Amino acid sequence: MLDANGVLQSLPLGDAVRISKRPEAPLQVFFCAHMDTVFAIDSDFQTVTWLDDETLNGPGVSDLKVASL
Repeated sequence: MLDANGVLQSLPLGDAVRISKRPEAPLQVFFCAHMDTVFAIDSDFQTVTWLDDETLNGPGVSDLKVASL
């Protein structure tokens, strides 16, 4: 990342896992997941809420992105 002075800074990252299956396949899919836990303890976002029968919103809830390559 670049700091406020435009200098490139290295930041430690968390553990990551890379799994490949059929790397020769013509269609590749990339999944990226993370946990949302970046809000202050007194934030309204600390409340866990069911948005519908299948969707949970709150801290520590997994977030998954998918892209075909």
